[in-house]
Amino acid sequence: MFAEQFKKYEADKTSAILNAVNPHLDLGALDTAQTVVLGVKLPFYKDYHFLDISDYSQVPAVRVFIVYNPKTSDVRLLNWSNEPIYALNKDAPIALSEKKCLRLCTVFPVLRAR
Repeated sequence: MFAEQFKKYEADKTSAILNAVNPHLDLGALDTAQTVVLGVKLPFYKDYHFLDISDYSQVPAVRVFIVYNPKTSDVRLLNWSNEPIYALNKDAPIALSEKKCLRLCTVFPVLRAR
C-alpha cells in the first residue's frame, strides 16, 4: 500500500536533496550520478517527504532513509528509533484527520523498521 506510491526523483531534484543531506551523513558525500532517490509526500507533515536514498556505487551499497522538507531543506535522518519522529512532531506538528490516521499507521512501522 505504501511502497507503490514512491516516485523516483530526477537528477535536478536528487542534486538538491543530496546538497541538503550530505552534511548530515558520516559516510561521506553521496554522488548525484550514482545515487537513486525515491520519495513519497507525507500528508500528515506539511511539506515533508519520506525519502529512500541508495548509492550502489559503494560496496556494500549505502542506503539512507530520511524525512525531508524541500522548502526549508530540513533533514531528519532516521536511525531506527522513535526519537527522530518525536522530534519532528515537536518542530512540525503532526496534522491528523481520520483519513490521515490510517496513512500514519501504515508508514510509522516503515519509518522504524529495520
